[in-house]
Amino acid sequence: MGGGGNSDRNGHARERQSGPSGRREHLRQPAALRPGQRPGRWTGHPQRKVRKLEWTCGAALAAAATALVTSGAPQSNHARLTAAAGARLGLDVVLVPAGAPGSSASGNLALDGPFGATVVWAGDVDGKALGSTAEHVAEQLRRHGAVPALIPFGGSSVVGACDYAECGRELLVQAPDLATVVVAVGSGGTMAGLLCSTG
Repeated sequence: MGGGGNSDRNGHARERQSGPSGRREHLRQPAALRPGQRPGRWTGHPQRKVRKLEWTCGAALAAAATALVTSGAPQSNHARLTAAAGARLGLDVVLVPAGAPGSSASGNLALDGPFGATVVWAGDVDGKALGSTAEHVAEQLRRHGAVPALIPFGGSSVVGACDYAECGRELLVQAPDLATVVVAVGSGGTMAGLLCSTG
């Protein structure tokens, strides 16, 4: 778990530019609505996890981070996409899932390795203890000279919710009379951001 996230495998420096307010641009496309089967209904897939990472990774780069640390379940989409984002941005990634080695055959978990992420199993813990384990991992990285950015479970934070405030504005541009938005809710960041801009 070193801090060598400033260069690629050949030792070449990687570009680490971020957008306004630290936002990392071009990780995804704007939310697009499509007419549903019934009049007045719209459907869309706003790339939930990637939207949050656009901001959380941007904040990490703005803080000169060399590594990303996040937690989740073994099958976490957020963890797998954090691994992918870190590989693209030239950052080391440490994932802290609940459970133990061999406890899951998740496809997402199988992809973490090819993306170059390190997996540190937290054991049979609750959400609070999982967060504490991730904090401990981040502290270990600091002691080894890295500059870790700790991304909360599911990417849900004030920073992570910013892109869903923007998502709400994108939806309103396409459907100004939008009255109801239906989304899946896990850690709450998506809902919090949408509420900020759509009410």
